Amino acid sequence: VLVAGSSVNYASTAGSRGGIGSGMRLNTVELLRALRTLERNDARPISEFGRYAAIVHPDSVADLRQDSTLVNALQYAGPRDGTNPLFDGGLPDYFGIRFFSTSNARVVQSGGFSFADVYITVLLGEGAYATTDLDAQQMRIIYKPPTEGGPLNPLENFWSLGYKFAHVAVRLNENFMTRIEHTAQKSWYGG
Repeated sequence: VLVAGSSVNYASTAGSRGGIGSGMRLNTVELLRALRTLERNDARPISEFGRYAAIVHPDSVADLRQDSTLVNALQYAGPRDGTNPLFDGGLPDYFGIRFFSTSNARVVQSGGFSFADVYITVLLGEGAYATTDLDAQQMRIIYKPPTEGGPLNPLENFWSLGYKFAHVAVRLNENFMTRIEHTAQKSWYGG
């Protein structure tokens, strides 16, 4: 739901997802372009932590950690102790953006130029979307002990554990969110 919106910033000079190619990575310039989009639309930072939120893939975080503008800011303006994200491996709040790294961030396999994988980083402001749990399907944890495997588990070696629930997300204000579509460099760290 969050990545399906119409507010999009394509990295570098790309004019569409199909034009995103190698080297068009997430960096300070792309973040500032997306931040400008939110600010022009009068999106407010999320009140809970006073920043905009960015949902970003770990591969994109690795690229940000190599961005010279970010590294210089941490070296010259960051704290000179163990709390500096440059030393503890974290990603700082940067230009009023708080980053939330997850491997569940959307990646469009072979979606770009020359079949490049396209990573989608979503920036959100206050009131951009909402979620709700649906009463039709209450959350339920299901556990099956080894003795309930039936013919698929004749030696009673396996058990299972899972859950079911109903949940929905909806975009409330398209102007308070945007996405950055870009590539990521994976080869430098063995990806």
